[in-house]
Amino acid sequence: MSWAALTFGGKDSVLACQKAIDSGKDVECQMTVRLKNRASYMFHSANLDAVPVMATISGMKYTEILIHGRKEEELADLEKGLSTFKVEGIIAGALTPVYHAERLKAIADRHELILGGFA
Repeated sequence: MSWAALTFGGKDSVLACQKAIDSGKDVECQMTVRLKNRASYMFHSANLDAVPVMATISGMKYTEILIHGRKEEELADLEKGLSTFKVEGIIAGALTPVYHAERLKAIADRHELILGGFA
């Protein structure tokens, strides 16, 4: 089963990716969301430039999903971007906040993806 790690360069998403790898998951790609509007309700943007470096060092593919960053529209942008990938599951950090977890779970369900969170 192939997995993509939704990674933003922060501790939660990096730890989630590492824990997924440690648990034996085949994490083949690190993906991030690049925002035009840095004041997002869903996504961090402070450490995005670290993610391609981490992917390269770990031997993973790297990809970005470019979005506008408007509340609720950013989820549709993420969903459109995810639909272009051939993975069976997504790893995400910090799924404890209900706001994030419910939205990511709905997207994963619509695309028949498993959502894994480890942070």
